[in-house]
Amino acid sequence: MSASGSDRAIAAVMQWAAREEWRGWLEDVIADHLAPACLAAGVAPDELPDLLGGDAHAQLIGCAFEDFLTREFEPDGRNIVDDYLERRGWTEPVAAKRYLQALRRSVMSVHEVVDTTPGSHFVARDLVRGGEPVRVRDKLGSRSVARWDRLAARLLPIGGETSMTGGTLLLDFDDATTVVEAVAELGKGLGRRVGRRARREGVPRGAAEGPPVDEAVLAEAAPLITGTWLAGALEQVRGGPLPELVNFDGEELVLCEVRFPLADPARAGEAATCLDRLPDLHRDEPGEPAWTWTATAKAARGKARAAGRKALKLGTLDAEGGAVLGSVRLEGEAVVLEANSVERAERGRGMLRGALGALVKAPLTSMRTPEQLLAERSAEGGGAGVGEPALPPEEDEAVMREVMDRHYRGVLDEPVTMLDGKSPRQAARSKTGRRKVAEWLKYLENQTAHHAGAAGMPAYDFGWMWEELKIADLRR
Repeated sequence: MSASGSDRAIAAVMQWAAREEWRGWLEDVIADHLAPACLAAGVAPDELPDLLGGDAHAQLIGCAFEDFLTREFEPDGRNIVDDYLERRGWTEPVAAKRYLQALRRSVMSVHEVVDTTPGSHFVARDLVRGGEPVRVRDKLGSRSVARWDRLAARLLPIGGETSMTGGTLLLDFDDATTVVEAVAELGKGLGRRVGRRARREGVPRGAAEGPPVDEAVLAEAAPLITGTWLAGALEQVRGGPLPELVNFDGEELVLCEVRFPLADPARAGEAATCLDRLPDLHRDEPGEPAWTWTATAKAARGKARAAGRKALKLGTLDAEGGAVLGSVRLEGEAVVLEANSVERAERGRGMLRGALGALVKAPLTSMRTPEQLLAERSAEGGGAGVGEPALPPEEDEAVMREVMDRHYRGVLDEPVTMLDGKSPRQAARSKTGRRKVAEWLKYLENQTAHHAGAAGMPAYDFGWMWEELKIADLRR
């Protein structure tokens, strides 16, 4: 059935839902989906279009309406799709009736996008019910999803093909995990209640009639899923916490510059000699007054501390795998230290103060957060300086790939919060750890793909990491 045909069928049922006999029930169902999150956030439902934007709000209401189409209302178990098709079904083509009947029987679940062919289809796995991934025919949706996206959606098998309904929400990884775990807990409770009832009524175990437990729970879980998405969306649009940026030591990312004025500029050579003697400083080039401040790989791993689950860990490693802590240079009449956290700047200031002594005056420190830096670049017009020629696209991509390769090769041996503080190599040695590493890699791939798409760049290929960690079988 064409998308326009399904849209017309839904529009017809929406008109039917405006009838007095159905309007109150529809309002109740929409309240089920919106009210809990709105109440928790102190937001009135009529504020949602402005807060979320028209498109997101329409998607949310679409999810609630599709849930309404599946509901049976007491006292006589009435359903609006059954009612519409019984009284007006003769006006609809066969394909439209099949679509509405499939939607009436559907449940919303959480699906993981395994693969995508833009403009044609994508392949998705149900994270609640399991089973083999299914091919979903969707020309428009396949252009907007990325591998490992988590979609809260209804998938309809009709005539040998599977399609996705219009009421679909993109969940972040944490919210998807929250929903899947909540449905599993609800399923356990329902399973125990069904078992107890069967025993009381003398029904043999496994002989009780009814849908599978997962199916039964999902039939009631749509408000839980949309409410989880809405709570996260409201937190974000109202200034809630965004992913934290930290360095390899788990310290908040703040760009710091510590400038030591030379007491006597004529003694700059003595200052350079003192810097050469420091074991953790290494000259970038012979004869050039610039040094890199590093820690050994063992020391860097030992000092790493936990950050939040959604923290993005950024940093640079040297050729030996040690963390780069900062840089030092002789600039005019000053020694300048740069570091990416307040803690590192303090350590570096003490190190240089002890090494340079009377050769320098009291230092001056300046700090900028990543948000301040982005604002400055935006005000300046961003990007490269005036007159700087841009690299050809293929060279630009090659440089970016080389930087990403170097970065992620170092990350394989760094502690990762999502892996309980273990490095990916360490975690991949156990069965449980392998699953966690696979989820971590999916998260990296997914986020990188979305960022690359927004920038008009090809996504980074993480395939070599799956192979190197010997978990490529979990990528399918």
